[in-house]
Amino acid sequence: MSKYEPTDEQRAIIGADESALVVAGPGRGKTVTAIAAARAWLARTPEPARVLFTSFSNAAVRRIAAAAGIDPAGLDRRVQFRTIHSLAMEVLGNYGRYVGLRQPAKPLDGTEERLIAAERGWDQSDDEKHRGALNALARDEGLVGFDLMVPLATELLRSSPTIRRAVGCRYPFIIIDEFQDTRPEQWSFLKLLGEGSRVVALGDPNQMIYERQHQAAKRRMKEFCTWKGIEPSGFDGPNFRCQVGGIINFAESLLNGRRHTPAAGDGVQLFAAYPNQRRATLAAIWSEIRRQVGKTSSIAVIAPSGGAASRLAAELRAPDPTSKVPLPIYARVESNESALDAFRLAACAATDWVRDRTEGNKQVLAVALAVFVTQWSRRKLTDARISTIAKRLGADSRAASPLRDYLTGAPPDGFIEFADGLLAAMEQDKELASAGGALRKRGMPNLRCIAVGQGSLFDEYRLARANAGLQGMTISSAPTTLLSMYRAKGREFDFVVLVVEPRDHSSKVTDDELRRLYYVSATRAREWLGVLHVPGRAGPVLGPVLGT
Repeated sequence: MSKYEPTDEQRAIIGADESALVVAGPGRGKTVTAIAAARAWLARTPEPARVLFTSFSNAAVRRIAAAAGIDPAGLDRRVQFRTIHSLAMEVLGNYGRYVGLRQPAKPLDGTEERLIAAERGWDQSDDEKHRGALNALARDEGLVGFDLMVPLATELLRSSPTIRRAVGCRYPFIIIDEFQDTRPEQWSFLKLLGEGSRVVALGDPNQMIYERQHQAAKRRMKEFCTWKGIEPSGFDGPNFRCQVGGIINFAESLLNGRRHTPAAGDGVQLFAAYPNQRRATLAAIWSEIRRQVGKTSSIAVIAPSGGAASRLAAELRAPDPTSKVPLPIYARVESNESALDAFRLAACAATDWVRDRTEGNKQVLAVALAVFVTQWSRRKLTDARISTIAKRLGADSRAASPLRDYLTGAPPDGFIEFADGLLAAMEQDKELASAGGALRKRGMPNLRCIAVGQGSLFDEYRLARANAGLQGMTISSAPTTLLSMYRAKGREFDFVVLVVEPRDHSSKVTDDELRRLYYVSATRAREWLGVLHVPGRAGPVLGPVLGT
């Protein structure tokens, strides 16, 4: 990254005390300018005034904190980095009783929500009834589901000008990163939170992939300008993330559908390989990068979808011995931490059942396995699914079940070895094969965090994870990362290989949406961008750029 020397437009933002909307593409200095503005404002504003950086996700918050050189946990007491949902929980924690919460507010993540729903027999096939049950849980026990955090906090601020002023006074200067990603309910919350504050919003509507969201982001930016009585600002100066002009030009060609031919030395290289050659080609590219730059630079392989990323990771990790490049490559695949946690819970429940085969432990295991399956499939957790799994675990079941056979055998003594065998049995079991295979391709989660004692392992780990707070995307710090195009936003790497395979995209995604998706993915590269495609199958985005 080049040294930051602000342009005239950026100096205007840094030296001002007014609100601003900055609309600019990746690497144009939005975040670093906002950080400079925060520091300048703090220098001329007496304590205890604070600056709040907020964004929609943990990943984005960590990224802007790292760019500022400040610990996101808030070690710098005058600068706080928070997600919108954590802000909402802070409001509910302080004032939740005014919206009917009878107990102190605590966050409820998706895995715990599924477990509670199964244990209490909620009807999850009826969205209205399920939401009503979540509302009752928040009201009676203070457990606030993820989707209720912002709406409840918004209701509280809207209903009480006094509380709204008290909360707003804590944050006289608010910076909203990735503003285009805010949802309608988050936007309503932020307007109430920042009605008396200086607010600087940073965004780029071209990073909103889907057309409806793209149009909504542009409308929201207009609303912001009307709200604060300003005109939007744009940064057209140097790119601070990437100094390689060829990468920037190529990415913009992908976005605009115009022809572009990479030239030698411009930071972009094209590779054509058939599907059966893809693994060897990627391995050869990876090996050459490591040969030239060593292990200090970060490498990312960006695939069209999460499924494609998992498949590639498995292929790279376990090459065919006859392959031209048999070197195994261990790429970290980023996954939702709550989905990984669901497997840990299932392994704990399976351990409890092996130790004590009571009907109660069997039911807990059936629930944990059903949660694991639905976390990976994103489907609703139903009583029918739990019942089916429970029946297959029963000794009187006539249905073939490799999982039951494994659990009724004599599993290894070590928990990690037992969990690995459990996953292998899941992969062979009809009801669990899809989720088990998806986890295997991604790679086993860390299991060393689980302390095996004499009590219920499931209960002990469940309590421990509940104290950890909300889970989100785990940002990889590994030298090599493999992720989907949809997970690439907000990330940056020294070397990027963009895998183009039109067949891995949904037919429902329009060409304009795909152009924005490829644009975001290509702009993740700082030093070099490789594009791997199938000969004669460049697709509707890369095809026009190549002139095919």
